[in-house]
Amino acid sequence: SPDDPGGWSTYHGYACTDYYRVDPRFGTNAEYRQLIDACHQKGLKVVMDMIFNHCGFEHPWVADMPSKDWFNLPEWLEQSNGTSDTRGTDFLQTSYKLTPVLDPYASEVDLRETTEAWFVSTMPDLNQNNPHLMRYLIQNSIWWIETAGIDGIRMDTYPYAFRKPMAQWMKELDREYPNFNTVGETWVTEPGYTAAWQKDSKLSDENSYLKTVMDFSFQEKLDSATHEITDNWWRGFNRLYNSFCYDYLYPNPSSVMAFLDNHDTDRFLRDGQDELALKQGLGLLMTVNRIPQLYYGTEIMMNGTKRVSDGYVRKDFPGGFPGDDHNAFTAEGRTPNEQMMFSWLSRLLHWRQGNDLITKGKMTQFIPWHGVYVVARTYNGRASMTIINGTRKHNEADVQRYKEIIGTRTTARDVITGETIDLTKNIPLTPRQTLIVEM
Repeated sequence: SPDDPGGWSTYHGYACTDYYRVDPRFGTNAEYRQLIDACHQKGLKVVMDMIFNHCGFEHPWVADMPSKDWFNLPEWLEQSNGTSDTRGTDFLQTSYKLTPVLDPYASEVDLRETTEAWFVSTMPDLNQNNPHLMRYLIQNSIWWIETAGIDGIRMDTYPYAFRKPMAQWMKELDREYPNFNTVGETWVTEPGYTAAWQKDSKLSDENSYLKTVMDFSFQEKLDSATHEITDNWWRGFNRLYNSFCYDYLYPNPSSVMAFLDNHDTDRFLRDGQDELALKQGLGLLMTVNRIPQLYYGTEIMMNGTKRVSDGYVRKDFPGGFPGDDHNAFTAEGRTPNEQMMFSWLSRLLHWRQGNDLITKGKMTQFIPWHGVYVVARTYNGRASMTIINGTRKHNEADVQRYKEIIGTRTTARDVITGETIDLTKNIPLTPRQTLIVEM
């Protein structure tokens, strides 16, 4: 995020004090452009994290407000005597609940706590209903696209900001850059809520024009499924199956972004090193009808929980700094477990890259049967199946049950190992196995 030195407490970049400057601890704006150009030369795209809901207490706007309604609850600033530690009587803390924005029964106080209240006392809440502020933010986005050459935007805390001006921001960006994409953080774990924020949703009376939303339902249900390890009809992978049943609510499910974890959640592995759970999660993430997002370190089984601290789930990737105990940037520097997972995921990603079976194919899911969950993709005579054994016991996939996908084929190929799978008989599965095959 654009940010100047704000002290250790703003290391995350969300207490912005200069929207036109990269944090100088990372480098200059020119160096940022050089980084993006270098990424483009390697076929990589760069998505910039932004936040319009609030800024930092040290932003010049705080000391000299451009207008009286530049911030929500500006009277608190006047009572704080220029310090973020003294709370005025009118200070309103957010509830961190996003649901009131779309709740047909929402109380006024709940709605205000979402859209007007401050995140914390050091982050004044911006009033996007001020047309001059919104024009500034729209122009700022265009400036970064033109100046730095970024390829996309991730908008943090999207539903906390006022809906109409944010929709205007999206419309103007889309008018200037029709092929540019923005993903909004929409942190509610119910598909009906998330779907209402996607462009052209019929679930909302306001069109957000936001092309991509974040699938927190997928993250929550997959986390539960891979850790419960059960063939219970309502738990385990039935949770994920049921979540996908609501994809009819999305105007465009294939533009929804799914993920296992991110910088705001526990890492998928929590405090452990459960390789089988991670393979199940990654196998599904890379083959379902979603845009997949990977959090750095997942490829080497980095773990951590927020119970320790936010920083514990945001640890440095090993090998990036002098004094690190090992260098996971190279195969030689990785531990055996790190290299095992890195190689497994690398093979899966290479198979997925440019594979129109996954990017364009129709998705079919099968109700978890005796603990076996199957997601299939079909396109132009080709097919794949992601087969998950959600139990601790040896199991098998009944090929007759999946005949509509298999058809008359007698063999398939394991996309990880290259081995041939016999489709003339049931497919044996080891406990908690993930098997991805193509036909």
